[in-house]
Amino acid sequence: MRSRLERFEQRSLKKRQLAPDAMCEVGLKKVEQPDFTASARAEISSLLLISETEVPTEYWVPQDALGKLSRQKHR
Repeated sequence: MRSRLERFEQRSLKKRQLAPDAMCEVGLKKVEQPDFTASARAEISSLLLISETEVPTEYWVPQDALGKLSRQKHR
């Protein structure tokens, strides 16, 4: 019974992971049903730093020992 429960949980997890992708692919932002409501929104991607030397200094936020990247210019 425990392995059966684990299979059901894994199946549910996979469906939860696939649903937002499918909704975005067909252009649905919200699905409303009597027993649930699902909505999808655009996700903000994280910064991917290729070369620190090419980042202008105004984008580095001063910190104790190390700098930190900011999405906007530091003022």
